[in-house]
Amino acid sequence: MSLWVPSEPLILASQSKVRRSLLEAAGIPVDARPAHLDERAIEQSVKGGPGDVALTLAREKARTVAAMSDRGVVVGCDQTLALGEKRFS
Repeated sequence: MSLWVPSEPLILASQSKVRRSLLEAAGIPVDARPAHLDERAIEQSVKGGPGDVALTLAREKARTVAAMSDRGVVVGCDQTLALGEKRFS
C-alpha cells in the first residue's frame, strides 16, 4: 500500500538526493525541482534563531517552486546546523 494516493508525484522543492531517496523509499513518487534561490541572502535577512532560518528557507523554496507549477503538492524543506543559537555554514 502506498502512502501517496494522488496521480501526480509529490513535488520536492529541493536538490537533496537524500530527501528524494527517503520519499521514494516510502513509496512516494517524487518530482524534484530545485528553487535556485540565494540562500545566503535569505539567511542574512531572517531575524531569529536557526529554526527560523530553516523554516524561512523551506517556505521560500516551496513558494518559488509552487509559483512555477501549475498543479500538485509542493514540499519545501531545509536544515541548519546549530549549537544553541549559533549557526554554522
